Amino acid sequence: MEPPPKRFCSSTVEEREKLVKDAVPKKTREADKFWASVIAEFIREKKYNIDLETSSVEDIAKFLESFFVDLRKKDGSTYKQNSLSACRAAIQRMLTNRNVNLMKDSQFANYNRIYKSLIKQRRRDGDEQQVQHHEPINSSDWDLIQTFFEDISTTTDAVKLSQYVWFQVTVHFCLRGGEIQTQMRKQDLDFVPTGDGSQIIKLSRDFMSKNHQTSAFSTSGCITDSVQVSAIRKYLNKLNDGVDRLFQRAVMNVNDSMTCWYMKSPLSHNLLGTMLRKISEAAQCSRSYTNHCLRATSINHMKQQGVEDRKIATVSGHKSIDSLKAYDRTTEEEAVKMSAAIDKKPVSVLSSSSAVCNDSSVSPNHSVVSGSGKENSSPLPEVMLNANGAVFNNVTFHTVVQKPKKRLSLKLKKREKSI
Repeated sequence: MEPPPKRFCSSTVEEREKLVKDAVPKKTREADKFWASVIAEFIREKKYNIDLETSSVEDIAKFLESFFVDLRKKDGSTYKQNSLSACRAAIQRMLTNRNVNLMKDSQFANYNRIYKSLIKQRRRDGDEQQVQHHEPINSSDWDLIQTFFEDISTTTDAVKLSQYVWFQVTVHFCLRGGEIQTQMRKQDLDFVPTGDGSQIIKLSRDFMSKNHQTSAFSTSGCITDSVQVSAIRKYLNKLNDGVDRLFQRAVMNVNDSMTCWYMKSPLSHNLLGTMLRKISEAAQCSRSYTNHCLRATSINHMKQQGVEDRKIATVSGHKSIDSLKAYDRTTEEEAVKMSAAIDKKPVSVLSSSSAVCNDSSVSPNHSVVSGSGKENSSPLPEVMLNANGAVFNNVTFHTVVQKPKKRLSLKLKKREKSI
């Protein structure tokens, strides 16, 4: 008689270690590997007798006091604060098994003071500049891209169709780098019916609940234009059934009679990273844009349309509204308009008298009689703002001249005479 099947399995040490290792994002593992090599090279050159795994906490703290101050790139330049923070995080992960906290443990108090002072000094010296987001696509180049995609409903160019879908998905959902896009699958796009019988496209809840790098990605963005929805549906129908990835390599020389336009091979991270550059070159834009520019463009367009920052954050996925302040910048078109406004001749205003008007619906040549009984019919400039902000065009104002009040000295003289 055979023994009953076991309910529980038996995992090995190697399997459990692999489970812990795979939980760390690939980019983080690569960063740890890079900084470990930098630290090893630093120790060799300085001839320090230090090992982060075996040395005492006091020795490690003493080592770190000089490490960040003396750290340099291969060309001799200093690392930016973001890089130094990444290095600190990598060292902290190296010390995780030793229950050491670089930020809070008292042994590292002097090291933390030196580190903070170093960052302040570099900021004063201008070495630490404020984070600069990529420039959004300007309006003329945006129009060129839209013109490039005008025939998307009838095109038989598989590359152009995949570029169009990538462009619309990225700009409407404010997607970040290519790592998120390489993970996208066909089922991550949900076609949601609306009350008028049409459909809109949203990202699936399953996709947004997944762990992308360090946190789940969330967006309330959607695609509502009927042409865009139709083109994306056509693209999904032409994808290869042998792979579930959303972005696949295109087959050359396809036609409408072919049911499959794409290979059984997903687009790599590097190919997705050059999407907007290739689109801007094909559309003959004034410059070559990178993928990061598209996220800035999405946020910039919403800001220009008057969408509140708290609502923009629901689309862009920003956890803090303050983060959106970095996108409050002057576009090239706005800069040109402001420059033109400066060059215009300023509107002159009367300094000797003030226009009196309580009715914002004043008609042209409205009469106002002065205090002396004389009409003052000298016209003011064509455009003038009254106290309420109303704008008058081609209006002739008749001003009322008020007599100045008697001085206090006259009253005092009368009082002296009465006494």
